[in-house]
Amino acid sequence: MPAETAVLHAVDMATNQRDTRPIVGDCVMVRVKRIVSLAIIVDILKYDTEGIILFSELLPRERKNISTKLPVGGRFVAKIIWDGPMCSLSKRQVTSVENDTIELEYSSI
Repeated sequence: MPAETAVLHAVDMATNQRDTRPIVGDCVMVRVKRIVSLAIIVDILKYDTEGIILFSELLPRERKNISTKLPVGGRFVAKIIWDGPMCSLSKRQVTSVENDTIELEYSSI
């Protein structure tokens, strides 16, 4: 395989890999799947996988009444903070600029 073709193949593989697994630091739109004792289980819409958000990774005002602030089926923006068998996410680490950017992406769909 010529060197140029090998490089293009590597780029294609990296692109496909990027589209199938989240990367730490990515901001993504999530949908609340269920609320358990100390966490929220969410579906990561872009990657079609599941993640978890500990209550400590929510904004303080959202911790008071989680089921009304973040109802099952509700969507919001979260940041990937750890990628493993189940991704760990944070809502409090998302900046307003990141939030607006992702919201804009999903509002046009």
